[in-house]
Amino acid sequence: MKKPRGKPASTRPLAAKRPAPIEPDDVLPEYDFTSGRRNKYAAEFQRGSAMIVLEPDVAAAFPSAAEVNELLRAVASAMRKPPAPKRARRAPRKRSA
Repeated sequence: MKKPRGKPASTRPLAAKRPAPIEPDDVLPEYDFTSGRRNKYAAEFQRGSAMIVLEPDVAAAFPSAAEVNELLRAVASAMRKPPAPKRARRAPRKRSA
């Protein structure tokens, strides 16, 4: 009987499969959400509100959300106003030859 050629079969046990890599959006089992609460702003979002994040320097200029809303309403109403009526053009003069 001929000896098999090549490397002898390994005597080590087969390695266990590696766990699947964790995706960044996966929730890990050690996270506990049993005492979690729903976002307090969720009801407002369902009604159609929009949350806008202001840069820190802009937010520092306004002491309250009410003042931000007041300014934005003023800007929005100024944008909605129709432009002033254009002046009527004069008919072009006829040139005399």
